[in-house]
Amino acid sequence: MKNYERLAIRSYLIILGISIPIYFLLYGASGHEINVPAGEILWMVVAVVAFCLVLTYSVRQKRAEALESIIFVLLLPVLLATIYAGIKIFWSMVLFDFDDSVVIPRILSYVVPVIFVISNGLILIAVVRYKLFNKKSAGE
Repeated sequence: MKNYERLAIRSYLIILGISIPIYFLLYGASGHEINVPAGEILWMVVAVVAFCLVLTYSVRQKRAEALESIIFVLLLPVLLATIYAGIKIFWSMVLFDFDDSVVIPRILSYVVPVIFVISNGLILIAVVRYKLFNKKSAGE
Protein backbone atom coordinates (compact mmCIF):
# COMPACT_ATOMS: atom_id res chain seq x y z
CA MET A 1 0.00 0.00 0.00
CA LYS A 2 2.94 2.34 0.65
CA ASN A 3 3.90 2.35 -3.06
CA TYR A 4 0.34 3.20 -4.10
CA GLU A 5 0.20 5.96 -1.51
CA ARG A 6 3.48 7.47 -2.75
CA LEU A 7 2.34 7.26 -6.37
CA ALA A 8 -1.04 8.77 -5.48
CA ILE A 9 0.59 11.67 -3.62
CA ARG A 10 2.99 12.35 -6.48
CA SER A 11 0.29 12.30 -9.15
CA TYR A 12 -1.99 14.46 -6.97
CA LEU A 13 0.74 17.06 -6.42
CA ILE A 14 1.80 17.02 -10.08
CA ILE A 15 -1.77 17.50 -11.33
CA LEU A 16 -2.47 20.33 -8.88
CA GLY A 17 0.98 21.86 -9.35
CA ILE A 18 0.49 22.03 -13.11
CA SER A 19 -3.22 22.91 -13.09
CA ILE A 20 -3.01 26.02 -10.94
CA PRO A 21 -0.51 27.99 -13.10
CA ILE A 22 -2.09 26.75 -16.33
CA TYR A 23 -5.47 27.96 -15.10
CA PHE A 24 -4.15 31.48 -14.56
CA LEU A 25 -2.25 31.44 -17.85
CA LEU A 26 -5.32 30.37 -19.81
CA TYR A 27 -7.61 32.71 -17.91
CA GLY A 28 -5.32 35.66 -18.64
CA ALA A 29 -4.94 34.61 -22.29
CA SER A 30 -8.71 34.45 -22.73
CA GLY A 31 -8.98 38.22 -22.32
CA HIS A 32 -10.65 38.26 -18.90
CA GLU A 33 -7.82 40.41 -17.50
CA ILE A 34 -7.58 38.16 -14.43
CA ASN A 35 -10.98 39.22 -13.04
CA VAL A 36 -11.66 35.83 -11.50
CA PRO A 37 -15.22 35.23 -10.24
CA ALA A 38 -15.70 34.56 -6.52
CA GLY A 39 -16.70 30.92 -7.02
CA GLU A 40 -13.51 30.21 -8.93
CA ILE A 41 -11.43 32.03 -6.31
CA LEU A 42 -12.87 29.67 -3.69
CA TRP A 43 -11.84 26.62 -5.75
CA MET A 44 -8.36 28.08 -6.32
CA VAL A 45 -7.96 28.62 -2.57
CA VAL A 46 -9.06 25.01 -1.97
CA ALA A 47 -6.57 23.81 -4.61
CA VAL A 48 -3.66 25.78 -3.12
CA VAL A 49 -4.52 24.69 0.44
CA ALA A 50 -4.85 21.08 -0.76
CA PHE A 51 -1.47 21.27 -2.46
CA CYS A 52 0.20 22.66 0.67
CA LEU A 53 -1.49 20.22 3.05
CA VAL A 54 -0.77 17.13 0.96
CA LEU A 55 2.82 18.28 0.50
CA THR A 56 3.11 18.75 4.29
CA TYR A 57 1.49 15.36 4.87
CA SER A 58 3.86 13.67 2.43
CA VAL A 59 7.05 15.01 4.05
CA ARG A 60 5.95 14.48 7.61
CA GLN A 61 8.12 12.56 9.99
CA LYS A 62 7.54 11.89 13.66
CA ARG A 63 6.00 15.18 14.61
CA ALA A 64 4.11 16.32 17.64
CA GLU A 65 0.71 14.64 17.84
CA ALA A 66 -1.05 18.00 18.00
CA LEU A 67 0.48 19.04 14.66
CA GLU A 68 -0.56 15.74 13.08
CA SER A 69 -4.09 16.18 14.41
CA ILE A 70 -4.29 19.69 12.96
CA ILE A 71 -3.05 18.46 9.58
CA PHE A 72 -5.57 15.60 9.71
CA VAL A 73 -8.48 17.89 10.60
CA LEU A 74 -7.58 20.31 7.80
CA LEU A 75 -6.71 17.65 5.23
CA LEU A 76 -9.91 15.61 5.49
CA PRO A 77 -12.37 18.28 4.27
CA VAL A 78 -9.91 19.55 1.66
CA LEU A 79 -9.50 16.05 0.21
CA LEU A 80 -13.27 15.60 0.14
CA ALA A 81 -13.65 18.98 -1.60
CA THR A 82 -11.02 18.11 -4.21
CA ILE A 83 -12.67 14.72 -4.82
CA TYR A 84 -15.91 16.59 -5.48
CA ALA A 85 -14.08 19.05 -7.75
CA GLY A 86 -12.40 16.22 -9.68
CA ILE A 87 -15.73 14.47 -10.23
CA LYS A 88 -17.31 17.77 -11.26
CA ILE A 89 -14.52 18.44 -13.77
CA PHE A 90 -14.76 14.90 -15.14
CA TRP A 91 -18.51 15.26 -15.58
CA SER A 92 -18.11 18.61 -17.37
CA MET A 93 -15.59 16.94 -19.71
CA VAL A 94 -18.08 14.15 -20.42
CA LEU A 95 -20.77 16.71 -21.25
CA PHE A 96 -18.43 18.94 -23.30
CA ASP A 97 -18.98 18.84 -27.05
CA PHE A 98 -15.56 18.17 -28.57
CA ASP A 99 -16.93 18.01 -32.15
CA ASP A 100 -14.25 16.52 -34.41
CA SER A 101 -11.27 17.50 -32.30
CA VAL A 102 -8.06 15.54 -32.00
CA VAL A 103 -8.36 12.32 -30.02
CA ILE A 104 -5.41 12.89 -27.64
CA PRO A 105 -6.79 16.04 -25.94
CA ARG A 106 -10.15 14.32 -25.63
CA ILE A 107 -8.59 11.26 -23.96
CA LEU A 108 -6.48 13.45 -21.66
CA SER A 109 -9.60 15.41 -20.71
CA TYR A 110 -11.13 12.18 -19.44
CA VAL A 111 -8.06 10.45 -18.01
CA VAL A 112 -6.50 13.27 -15.96
CA PRO A 113 -9.60 13.90 -13.79
CA VAL A 114 -10.02 10.14 -13.25
CA ILE A 115 -6.37 9.81 -12.15
CA PHE A 116 -6.85 12.83 -9.90
CA VAL A 117 -9.97 11.37 -8.23
CA ILE A 118 -8.32 7.96 -7.77
CA SER A 119 -5.23 9.63 -6.28
CA ASN A 120 -7.49 11.62 -4.00
CA GLY A 121 -9.23 8.48 -2.82
CA LEU A 122 -5.96 6.65 -2.15
CA ILE A 123 -4.59 9.60 -0.19
CA LEU A 124 -7.82 9.85 1.79
CA ILE A 125 -7.66 6.14 2.65
CA ALA A 126 -3.97 6.44 3.60
CA VAL A 127 -4.61 9.48 5.82
CA VAL A 128 -7.49 7.79 7.62
CA ARG A 129 -5.52 4.54 8.05
CA TYR A 130 -2.51 6.47 9.33
CA LYS A 131 -4.62 8.33 11.85
CA LEU A 132 -6.43 5.18 13.00
CA PHE A 133 -3.15 3.24 13.26
CA ASN A 134 -1.54 6.02 15.29
CA LYS A 135 -4.53 6.15 17.64
CA LYS A 136 -4.38 2.38 18.09
CA SER A 137 -0.63 2.28 18.74
CA ALA A 138 -0.81 5.31 21.06
CA GLY A 139 -3.57 3.66 23.09
CA GLU A 140 -1.65 0.41 23.64
